[in-house]
Amino acid sequence: MASTPEPPVRRAAERPALRVDDVPDVVVVVDAASLLILETNRRGGLAFGHRGDALIGRSLVELVPGASAELFDRALHGRHDPHADAPLRVSFRSPDGVAHPVDIRLARTPAGALVCSLRAISESARAAEREIVSIIGAVPAAIVTWSLDGTITSWNSAAEHLFGWTGDEATGQPLELIIPAVDVEALRGSFVAVGADASPPPREGLRRAKDGEVLVEETLFSVRDVAGRLVRLGAFYRDLSDVARLRRAAEAMAGKSRLGATASAALSPGMASAIDAARTAASEDKAIVLLLGETGVGKSHLARFIHEHSPRRAGPFLEVSCAGLDAQSGESELFGHERGAFVGAVSQKRGLIEAAEGGTLLLDEVAELPLVVQGKLLAFLDTGEIRRLGGVKRLAADVRIVAATHSDLDQAVAAGRFRKDLYFRLRVVPLTLPPLRARRDELPTLADAMLEELCQRRGMAKKELAPSARAALVRYEWPGNLRQLKNVLEHALIVGKGEVIAVEHLPLEVRGAAPAELPGPSAKLDDVVRRHIEAVLVEVGGNRTRAAQVLGIDRATLRRRLGE
Repeated sequence: MASTPEPPVRRAAERPALRVDDVPDVVVVVDAASLLILETNRRGGLAFGHRGDALIGRSLVELVPGASAELFDRALHGRHDPHADAPLRVSFRSPDGVAHPVDIRLARTPAGALVCSLRAISESARAAEREIVSIIGAVPAAIVTWSLDGTITSWNSAAEHLFGWTGDEATGQPLELIIPAVDVEALRGSFVAVGADASPPPREGLRRAKDGEVLVEETLFSVRDVAGRLVRLGAFYRDLSDVARLRRAAEAMAGKSRLGATASAALSPGMASAIDAARTAASEDKAIVLLLGETGVGKSHLARFIHEHSPRRAGPFLEVSCAGLDAQSGESELFGHERGAFVGAVSQKRGLIEAAEGGTLLLDEVAELPLVVQGKLLAFLDTGEIRRLGGVKRLAADVRIVAATHSDLDQAVAAGRFRKDLYFRLRVVPLTLPPLRARRDELPTLADAMLEELCQRRGMAKKELAPSARAALVRYEWPGNLRQLKNVLEHALIVGKGEVIAVEHLPLEVRGAAPAELPGPSAKLDDVVRRHIEAVLVEVGGNRTRAAQVLGIDRATLRRRLGE
């Protein structure tokens, strides 16, 4: 079978010339200064009820309400709308005074005149668009969108209020205008997730603003065209600065910090001493603090307590775990890097020390910091200056350093894993937090406070610990300290459905703990009596009437002895 021959390609001379009269839109040429109509195409002569050449010689100022040379110049340069590529949306008057919604796109001729292409749109479409624009403008959350190459394309009024830049200043700028100082790569990963139709949860973080940085909650979203293709990305931003300030004010009025239950229930001499020392250290806003203690004793909470009771409380509080950082990532994380400093360094990045300017930086698990980074940290502590990885310029940084570790730093120094000079530099104010097993006398109060806090966070009615459960908590050794106590109470809240947490709601290892040692000869009489009562309650399964009978006292006395 013979194949069908392809149609011959027309020579350029045979192709019909496209004339302006063939364009389906109304086209008018106007003087850029006066907006007088100099010329129209065929459709322009019949535009919106105007006949013949009636438009020539007339000014767009009288035909288009609100028109001006300034407005048309802004539209020509894409400054008339948050989206630079959006048309100029106006109305065009007919001879009988009716306003017809139109979109105008503009170009400039070599002679300097303006070519305006007018396309009629339906009023319902215009009304829907105005409604959407009004809603976006009225939304209290800042809304920012950007193109796939990272250029900001829209910026609502709430974004102007939150970040400080106007829409004209922000649109067209790279996203680095507001991108967080220490989370560039993580944010790019979130962009990829949104582009893949995932739904990353809202996240808190710092964003750049015109006058500094602002704490926000960010929710990412994608924008797609009618074919479902990804064309833009965006985010809603909710300002958390006032929330953080109110939280700090409420905590200050209540006489406690983010230590929460740990601080409010600090009754043991060791913990009370640590908190008093922390409060004293907080008043010296440049003093370096070294927090020592087992894993889970609350070192990060005490670090925040120091920050929020210091003159630096209005500044940022940032923390980083040094565990798992290698030499390159550790140096980049703390001191930042310049573009091209290493493979993958596609842009400049500020480090955590820079980002914590005016505030506090917690170096958790500082014993794990690589030796090469230890040397650079020591230099910063001595000079107050840093140099980014791959950079040559020295930058001053005003930051208080709080270091924390559960390791024995003396042994780490002896083994050559930790610099001796850095160890002594960090030990300006050493604070040791006692383990939970050394705080048995405060443990019932601490558990009650933590249980109440957990119930509030979960939106649950307040629950109580049965005496048998409280006694089991007291005699357990708590190798995981406060963190383990929190996990045990969360387990009990899930298992126990009633108003009282009983001993059977606790994990098996806590229920089966061996009895704690008896108080020593220096213990207070009230503590000895309470401990004996709790032991009896354990033996009788928490039955208070039976316990009172065994002890030879009434229930009222039993309750009083338990401090209730």
